[in-house]
Amino acid sequence: MGGGTEDRTRRSIERRDVELVQGVAASFQTTDPAGLESDLMLHLLRLKRHPPRGLRNWEAHLSVALHNKALNWIRDHPSPTQDFTSLDAPLPGLRQQDDDAATLLDRIRAAERDLDFEIEIGDLLGRWDPWLSAVWKALLQTDGNLTNAAIRLRVHRNTIRAAVRRIVQFLKDHEFGDRR
Repeated sequence: MGGGTEDRTRRSIERRDVELVQGVAASFQTTDPAGLESDLMLHLLRLKRHPPRGLRNWEAHLSVALHNKALNWIRDHPSPTQDFTSLDAPLPGLRQQDDDAATLLDRIRAAERDLDFEIEIGDLLGRWDPWLSAVWKALLQTDGNLTNAAIRLRVHRNTIRAAVRRIVQFLKDHEFGDRR
């Protein structure tokens, strides 16, 4: 009779099938290994109940089917720690001055220092004459490019240079040196 293997496959769960389920479940790293294994066992039961027609290699088919089911399960059940990033983990491509890998915490602290710097500069802008404030803002808008700042303010580039010297002197006078 042609359906002997299909009938045997459909009727019983063999030890090697259970071991395959356990092996597939163990090959995936998850916070809920028991949940993954139980879903894979349920998938095994469904496959046993309705095996594909004309199947020649049950073990190969089962292995691929369980692996794909596990991939889908992992996708649908993300680890709760996947959304977290360690503040102490080195960030790729970023270096501090002492050649240690920069961390996310270092970047946050640098942003805080930048904010403090901007606040202090904002206080100083109120004490500058309006021309120096306009030059400072033009330099910020042009990423420090003297020529573009001069064009923006419709003055000669040397006028901007003179204003920058006055700004630097003002900062030195108010003990506003390099604090980074």
